[in-house]
Amino acid sequence: MNPIALYLSKQKFKATLFESSPDPELDFIVVIPCYNEPDLQRCLSSLETAAHMAAAKIEILIIINAPDNATPEVEVQNQVMFAWLTLRDHQVPIYFVLLEEIPARQAGVGYARKMGMDEAIRRFNLINKYHGIICSMDADSWVDPDYFIGLRQAQKPNGWECLVIHYEHDWSDIQDIMHVRAIISYELHLRYYEVALRFSGFPHAFQTLGSSMAVRALAYAQVGGMPARQAGEDFYFIHKFSRRNTVARLGNTTVHPSARTSNRVPFGTGKALSDLMENTSHEFNSYAWLGFIELKSFLDKTGELYLSSAWDGLSLSPGIRAFLKHIQFEESLKEIKKHTASPAMFRKRFFQVMDAFMMMKYAHFIRDHFYKNIPLAEACNVLLKNIDPLHQTILDESILLELFRKMDRQASEIL
Repeated sequence: MNPIALYLSKQKFKATLFESSPDPELDFIVVIPCYNEPDLQRCLSSLETAAHMAAAKIEILIIINAPDNATPEVEVQNQVMFAWLTLRDHQVPIYFVLLEEIPARQAGVGYARKMGMDEAIRRFNLINKYHGIICSMDADSWVDPDYFIGLRQAQKPNGWECLVIHYEHDWSDIQDIMHVRAIISYELHLRYYEVALRFSGFPHAFQTLGSSMAVRALAYAQVGGMPARQAGEDFYFIHKFSRRNTVARLGNTTVHPSARTSNRVPFGTGKALSDLMENTSHEFNSYAWLGFIELKSFLDKTGELYLSSAWDGLSLSPGIRAFLKHIQFEESLKEIKKHTASPAMFRKRFFQVMDAFMMMKYAHFIRDHFYKNIPLAEACNVLLKNIDPLHQTILDESILLELFRKMDRQASEIL
């Protein structure tokens, strides 16, 4: 039994969602979770345009979903969407299903995304296309016309299993100036954190948005698939691949996530925007730069850690020392050393322990116990000054955001 078939045989949900046979020449399958969505037209039209531009064989799988405690309004909206899709004139094969009465403890975007991606690998398995590419999208996002052209360039075999695709939030239709300021601040904060981690020496610094990632079918099965979480499923999924060191960054096309507010999940873009717009001070603070300076000093010492008998003999800041004690790093270090016989293997295992989740824990720990958050523009300018001593201070967050977007594209691997 091949890995995809083996993975599928172990899943609780084994039903086939779509009976139609996939095209043997299928290149891409796009999976879109859909919950209480009023409009899918822009998303679908952008994907259809991109498919035609690339002359690509694609399928779109739409998982309309609702928990068993959904309100009547949500149920009606889902049924309206199902009816609209039934009548719509599709330019590419589009398959859709309405999954209602999902137990509330399981329901959420992670569950729907998992159902769709599991179905995608099943369909690729039917045509023996084990390295077919599954694209994960959100219903309120859209893509540039060269989306599939960029992904096709990434199909060349080079060791990647998961792609993180360049993103830029879209606020072109937003009239509320406070809303626009909020999304600019939020995206700038995401990019500041990513670049600061990269500067610190963390090798897996990238954002994890469910609307801007892609994965090879076989690799999806090998890592155990998408976690069925109510939120944050994209973070945990992508970092399964960072632990395998098989994530690549794609910067030659762009996905545009929505800038709408939402309280559907306890964190994420929609929740962050809602909180920002309720902030009467209108000032966005982010992690203090000193925390990343100290993190860099620690991460630069992996060679010394490999040779030393314990970490507490190293020259480390009080904040780093307190954090390492907090996470009981001494025990982790013993375990890492126990299974390594070279500096390269030590470094690999070190960053499997000090992974993206641990980096987030560190940022929160340092914020709560050592360095309070500082104004976002100030943090960005100090970071840019450390990267380029000739950097001139920029106070306008929209200009800073464009600069960070440019840095992201440059850091991405054009495959």
